[in-house]
Amino acid sequence: MPNNLPSTPSLPPVLPSETPTGNGQDALTGQFEQFLKGSKSLSTSSIKNYVSDIGIFLAWLKLSLQEDNLTPAHITAASVLSYRDYLNNSRQTLSAKNRYLSSLRRFGHFLFTTKLSDTNPASHLVGAQSALSHTSASQILAEFKHDLNKQNLSESTIKNYLSDVKQYFRWVMVSMSNHKITDNIQDSRE
Repeated sequence: MPNNLPSTPSLPPVLPSETPTGNGQDALTGQFEQFLKGSKSLSTSSIKNYVSDIGIFLAWLKLSLQEDNLTPAHITAASVLSYRDYLNNSRQTLSAKNRYLSSLRRFGHFLFTTKLSDTNPASHLVGAQSALSHTSASQILAEFKHDLNKQNLSESTIKNYLSDVKQYFRWVMVSMSNHKITDNIQDSRE
């Protein structure tokens, strides 16, 4: 199985009406739909949305991998992260991106629960990022320095404040990489 997922796919967005089908893809979405129908807490509309969202993901994956027949083995943590990156770089609204990712988390749970996969490939998946979260540390530091200068603080005080903030940013990055970050937003369709 090729593992040549681009880090930021340059594929055009695949809309539900344009979702290509294939034997493996149809089988997976069909099994997923049956799994969802077993949940008494999901409405018919929610099930339809989940299946549609996963159809879009599988079509994207099929194009990304250039595979005619997808199997559960093609759905890996790397492919899930690559899709999240693809969504984060798309022009979809944040709520649409998070809906697709929520569906993908449910799909990963399905793959693991039904033993189609040894692991849940979406267990680490968190929500899409807002534009605000793309603000770089250097931009924040520059704005903070500008604000400190407006307060007429001494250069040494400004230097010390900036040093403290840089150290905090380093600590946050290390902490984030050492701890599993989870998305605490409940899926509104459950």
